[in-house]
Amino acid sequence: MNKPTNFSYYLSKYFCQYLPNTKGASNNTMQTYTIAFKLFCQYMQEALSINRERITLELTTSDVITGFLDWLEETLGCSVNTRNLRLNAIRSFFRYVSIEDPKYMYSCQQILAIPKKKAPKKVIGYLSVEGIRLLLDTPDKDTLHRAQTCTNTYADLCNSCQGLRDNKFTRL
Repeated sequence: MNKPTNFSYYLSKYFCQYLPNTKGASNNTMQTYTIAFKLFCQYMQEALSINRERITLELTTSDVITGFLDWLEETLGCSVNTRNLRLNAIRSFFRYVSIEDPKYMYSCQQILAIPKKKAPKKVIGYLSVEGIRLLLDTPDKDTLHRAQTCTNTYADLCNSCQGLRDNKFTRL
């Protein structure tokens, strides 16, 4: 029988003790994080030819984690938001490892420094300028409450419609 690696040791402690007992993580969080590490093990096997039984903390560098995140997007077709969720799980684990065993603190800090990727803003393409004008004209602006509603609607539209610039709104 193979000797357990430091990665498997800390991952087991992380899932069996730290997340449920210390952090009080929800079932959804536990499932999401489990999926992240299943995918990471799959990546290590498929892309780097390293069996899950041989993964060590020394092998899990920031370059390997970045490669994993790229693999999620390029090979599995995951969205940027999904990629960032997987990164959150990995960061949480390596934050735990850095506390449990300070000799890995530097490599953990390098992994924790991996930035989230910005997701492209979704453009609302189904609202025309005329449609926005109708939304803004709907409230009765004569009363204070309705004027506030109109202002809030305008602000919400400004915040959510990245495809329409302020100059289009000023024409309304």
